[in-house]
Amino acid sequence: MANISGGQELSGRTGELTALIGLLDRLQNDGATCCIVTGDAGMGKTMLTRQLAQIARTRGYLTLEGRAQEYDRSHAYSTLKDTLSSVQETDLATESAKYLKLVGQAIAEPHFSPVESSPNAPSEQSTLARLTQFLRSATVDQPCVLIIDDAHASDDETLQTLSLAFRYLSVRPILLACAVRSDKWLADSSFATTIGRLTEHSQHSIIDLSALDDLALERLVQDVTGGTPDSHLLAYIQRQSAGNPLFAKEALLSLQAQGALRISGETVVLPEAPPNIRVSRRGALLQRIFRQDQHCLELARLLSAFGEVHLDQFSLIADLTGFSQPFLESAFDSLVEAGILVLGSRNVYQFAHPLMAEVLYEDLGPTKRRRIHYAIASRLPADAPQMGRTRRATHLVESAEIGDLSAINAAIEVAETIRHSAPLSAAVWYERALNLVGPTDPDLAVSTLAARALALWKGARPELAIRDGLQALSSLPPGKLRDRTLAVIVNAMYATSRLDEALELLDGMTVNASLSIPFRSLRPVILAQVGHPTEAIEALDEITKVVEDHGDSTDVVTFTHLGQAAGTLGVWKEAEEWIHRLTDIGLDGSDQYSSEMRVGALESAAYLLSEAGFVMRSSTAIAEAFTVATGPLRNSGGQTEHHQIINYFFRGEWTRALETLRTTSVRLEFSGMTAILGRLQLIEGEILLGQARYSEAGQLLSAFPRFSTDDRISCEREILRSRIELGHGQFDSALEGLKSQLKRLNNRGWLRTEARLLEALFETYVGLQDFASARVAGDRLRDLAEHTDIPRFRWTADLAAVVINDDVALAETLIREADSEGAGFIVARAEFALGVAKGNDPDPLRRALIRFDAMGARSWRERVLLHLNSSPISPAVESTDPRYLDLTDVERRLVTLVRDGLNNREIADELHYSRKTIEAYLSRLYRKFDCHSRVGLIVALEEDGG
Repeated sequence: MANISGGQELSGRTGELTALIGLLDRLQNDGATCCIVTGDAGMGKTMLTRQLAQIARTRGYLTLEGRAQEYDRSHAYSTLKDTLSSVQETDLATESAKYLKLVGQAIAEPHFSPVESSPNAPSEQSTLARLTQFLRSATVDQPCVLIIDDAHASDDETLQTLSLAFRYLSVRPILLACAVRSDKWLADSSFATTIGRLTEHSQHSIIDLSALDDLALERLVQDVTGGTPDSHLLAYIQRQSAGNPLFAKEALLSLQAQGALRISGETVVLPEAPPNIRVSRRGALLQRIFRQDQHCLELARLLSAFGEVHLDQFSLIADLTGFSQPFLESAFDSLVEAGILVLGSRNVYQFAHPLMAEVLYEDLGPTKRRRIHYAIASRLPADAPQMGRTRRATHLVESAEIGDLSAINAAIEVAETIRHSAPLSAAVWYERALNLVGPTDPDLAVSTLAARALALWKGARPELAIRDGLQALSSLPPGKLRDRTLAVIVNAMYATSRLDEALELLDGMTVNASLSIPFRSLRPVILAQVGHPTEAIEALDEITKVVEDHGDSTDVVTFTHLGQAAGTLGVWKEAEEWIHRLTDIGLDGSDQYSSEMRVGALESAAYLLSEAGFVMRSSTAIAEAFTVATGPLRNSGGQTEHHQIINYFFRGEWTRALETLRTTSVRLEFSGMTAILGRLQLIEGEILLGQARYSEAGQLLSAFPRFSTDDRISCEREILRSRIELGHGQFDSALEGLKSQLKRLNNRGWLRTEARLLEALFETYVGLQDFASARVAGDRLRDLAEHTDIPRFRWTADLAAVVINDDVALAETLIREADSEGAGFIVARAEFALGVAKGNDPDPLRRALIRFDAMGARSWRERVLLHLNSSPISPAVESTDPRYLDLTDVERRLVTLVRDGLNNREIADELHYSRKTIEAYLSRLYRKFDCHSRVGLIVALEEDGG
């Protein structure tokens, strides 16, 4: 039997290998790079990536190789386990070895292992968090090359985790190379929607292994035979293989084995009448290798149904083949010696090439396949550990016919076991069960479909959950399962900003469904979000009465929804009541509530408090959650990270806010959670504006069209656009846009949006020196703050009042309050306002400057410097022109610098403004003094006594 593992397998692929080496060369400078090697079966993907691994290792790069197997697809993290097992802890630095061990613990069956956490730890100590820690640590001193062969066959958890970790580590020297069959890379496949999306960015690449041309085939013949083929032989090989290197090589070797080739000098000649050889995929792989050893072929076919082979399964293999033990061992050893079977990383034997296993499995025939799978399942105990039960279920399903309840129940049992720890793999098992149910048991089919919808929702696949949920809902009778499925659909619609659809579905089903209280409590939240405040308040009052009538109601979801609705509607006293109830559940040390319920209550309380601006109380609540948790926090819909980001923003820890925000946004965008993603990106916009990164803020706007179905987010987007214009000094354009959004907000009840808009209007009017209009905007802010009693609204109103009234006492009170709450950004703004109110007092201005510097808040820093350095460095221009007397301090200093001969770039550096802002200020000055140039401006001032 021929050995299939040796030889010059990379014949004809020199260009593709050079391209991969180029990626290694640029790895240190380009950061994380993804490369997908794709092509038909037998095109050389496996050999190409193996060569890449060898080269990476010779360079000293940390190289991890894994291979996905079709039979492991429903086993969560199976591909990741295989990949990580290719490196030993002893080969790593101490810290990297520690993180590698933690990753292994996180993906241990059947559930994630508990971890030690603290308020300063990553919000989700999951496989993703630990893998990210490992790769970050491992790439401190060396690049890392991660290779996955047959990545299209990977389990969903591996694909998702690798994709997110890769995007989180975009600046690290990591090459993720995946080999994928062209016919498996489908548009809606798991691979296409995860790793496949990484190649949408320009720094990533796809290497498509197409058919070999004549020149490449000629090199292949030279590598195999040592001679140059004549034209007849070359044409024959091309015709037989269609340029497929595997088939070409096998056709050539078949000719050699039959003595059909003749050597003439350095030329390999094929006679005019070659033997009648038909090279199909099956023939190319089986004909030559097994032609003289039918027993090995029979054994190899059988083993293809096993997937992977443990040596302790020899007795079963002997029963199925009828081989004696010595004969079986000899045949098995022959397969290993020929390189057909190799010892894998988990100490099990598997086929060296997936194509070989696939062809052999197809060669078995359907009846024999079922018999073998059933025999394997029968030998595996039903009460085995989780991995054993999963293997047993796999073989039961493969051996089953439609309606086989034992296989259906085995698949559902596996799904139920892992639905909390690996919901996406659970969804695959529910699908396997569905495929077996058939038309004979519609009740079981619809209940399984509903279960899969829930698993997809838990696995952060809201759009797929909606699809399955709606299909199940059409057949579910009234009852608990129907209510739960309806809740999944509506929650998923809410998470994906499909608010009108969610409300329509909710209202349409109310009559026919015995809706639970937690589900009904979502209605006022949605009504408030879509801008129906009156109906939302009525719905809130109605469900509140229902909850109060059920005195034993202690549902965390209900209290969270009611607190969210009350906070959104500005009924803060009611929101506080629900927050207190959540906190009471979270801090209850009795056995009345599970730890999971207590953690969920504290997470929700922290989220609601942070939304209002209670930074200290929110941080305390999440710290308590970490002490209660026995594992990772629930982090439903990203609410834990959301509260952290808000707190970082108010505390002035903007670098941490952006880091957390961007990694969270990757995951939310990936899973389609557009609702919370939109809110987080608004916070990012706030920070970018504060840091005077106006171009980046403008780029952020391009991400918002995906939220166009959410009117509130769309309105916020336009406010952000106007604030960018404000940062560029385009006051008139900003004002026009803000007034337009003010009309849009009429009676919609979006209080946070209204507060943000009024603050932007206030700043615009102050910039235009329209202090009367600024006072009106400030008064409206005050009304909003008094109506809601929400801290973040009150802070904004107080800051406006200090600016417009030079209210020193109010500024000092605000500083004390914000400082006690830990809101460093508000303290800095209040110190700045205090300094201006006290006639540019340098002490509070310097304190504000220190805080703004720490945040990287350049735009605020520039404002402080203009007041702190109000004494000009050269004699100021003076004029009796009344228009000059109306100029602001900034404008007067700008005039002085223009007269001193500084150009726009030099003025921008001096005033710490952008050049565009300087140009905008000059344009306004030209209009005020009815001139068209810098010279005209100076002449106009000097003519009036300057």
